[in-house]
Amino acid sequence: MLFLSYHSSKKTANPRPAVCEVTLRTKGHIIRVEEHEEDMYAAIDVAAAKVVRQLRKYKTKVVDRK
Repeated sequence: MLFLSYHSSKKTANPRPAVCEVTLRTKGHIIRVEEHEEDMYAAIDVAAAKVVRQLRKYKTKVVDRK
């Protein structure tokens, strides 16, 4: 199950208004990433890279246990 959330803050005091949150539920684990950037697309790109890295780490743990 995958949850993706994006919200933007229009406050001038906030230096990084774009927030991308990703929550991915797997068997027995939850992979969660939250990224703050100035641009919406930058926040999504950085969050996607973090999710890929965490999924790769999770996969190697699962494969090593078998």
